[in-house]
Amino acid sequence: MSLSRLPFAMVGWIVLALAACSGGETPLGDMDAEGGVEDAAEGGDGPPDDAAPDGDAEPEADGTAGAVSVLVRFVDWPGDPVAAPGVVVAFDAPDGTRSEAPTGADGRVSFDVADWSAGTASVTAWAEDRQLVSRVGITAADGEVGLELWRLGNPVGFVELSGTVTSIPYEEDALTVSATVPSTFFGSDYLSPGADWSVMVPPSTPCKLIASARRSTARPSGRGFDQIIDGWAMVDQPAVDGPTVVSIDFVANAATPTTVAGSYLLPVREESRLHGPASYGWLWVTSADSKQSGAIGLTTMLDINADGTALEFGLEYLQPAGITRPMTCYLVNRNGASDSARSVACEEGWPTAGAHDPGLLDAPTLVPPGTPSTRRPLFGGFTWQIFDHGVHVALHLVRDGAYVWTIVTPDDATSLSVPQPPSTINLAELLGSHVAQGDLTIWQMSAAGDYQTKAAVSELFIVEF
Repeated sequence: MSLSRLPFAMVGWIVLALAACSGGETPLGDMDAEGGVEDAAEGGDGPPDDAAPDGDAEPEADGTAGAVSVLVRFVDWPGDPVAAPGVVVAFDAPDGTRSEAPTGADGRVSFDVADWSAGTASVTAWAEDRQLVSRVGITAADGEVGLELWRLGNPVGFVELSGTVTSIPYEEDALTVSATVPSTFFGSDYLSPGADWSVMVPPSTPCKLIASARRSTARPSGRGFDQIIDGWAMVDQPAVDGPTVVSIDFVANAATPTTVAGSYLLPVREESRLHGPASYGWLWVTSADSKQSGAIGLTTMLDINADGTALEFGLEYLQPAGITRPMTCYLVNRNGASDSARSVACEEGWPTAGAHDPGLLDAPTLVPPGTPSTRRPLFGGFTWQIFDHGVHVALHLVRDGAYVWTIVTPDDATSLSVPQPPSTINLAELLGSHVAQGDLTIWQMSAAGDYQTKAAVSELFIVEF
């Protein structure tokens, strides 16, 4: 999983956080990508997890010949992974030789290894309209390697709900609309308020639609804001199987929120880029029921505390019937002129008052750090620092706000060499040019492995090939 697979949810809420804290300016570079690995995120919400399923082919000990079994699966959010037959997988052996072979009907393919003592292996796979995914640093001890190819773009087979909200309290209010089931997310920023909205939901699935109207002002500290939520609305939406116009009225459908206030700690390392005057935060309430795509709570106030170690907050949230696994999510974001980074932690349960330590991960940092205009060779190797342990690690390449190539490393890795893509893909066409943006993401999973609990993302950087 990766931060990107908190699809439509964490992505949308991070964007809103940026807008709320920057007076409406939402730089594309600070938007998390939507397609790809977790990403948001779900029971398998993300790119291939390092804990791949057990397979039949078990490589022998280092220094001997063996084999690598690869299981490729398609994932269409919010569904479960399914076997991906006929996908060409590229295999880079420890001795540097490369071979390619298609998966069978069960999504599996096996490659021989002449001698594991020569180093590590990597595998890469891609299919049309899906993310390119690689796994590097494979050893004989890894067993079967899993690659999950997430579909890019909006969910397939969803139906559109749309409309124009009425009785919106102020014309300048920004609007959010989401659902209590897995859905896309609608959110306008403060530069483009309006009453028209649209979300995509699964067919034949009843849900509740949640809407909010809000406006925001900055605080004197420069690291906080007050967000006035002028209204909440909640609508019971019956199951539909085609595009449907829905009425949301902030008077007729008014909902009364619960309010709470408290604080949450920043990452503990004082030298972290997530400390300092360029960082700020955001909270929201979502649910595992919606695969972290529903938004049922919003920040009303946020500011840095007196000693700069925590963010103080106010929050409003609804408690829709049918939500069995609510989640409270904490964000800290750096939006510096020369670099950016962010960290998110989600905890199960309704928000509570008082001091909190969500255990936010520190953002990884490239070595050497470079500048926003520094171009790094894609196939020249990458090195970085991480400041947490027991984390999954991936490098992402981004196009139009979506992760289009995810390269997963061993846990706690601090370097990688990017493998060549399979011969079935034109990399320049996938990335849109010979230059692309990238980031590094670290993350941790829930105890059950069904969603991402924490993630931190490095500054964006530029690669070329």
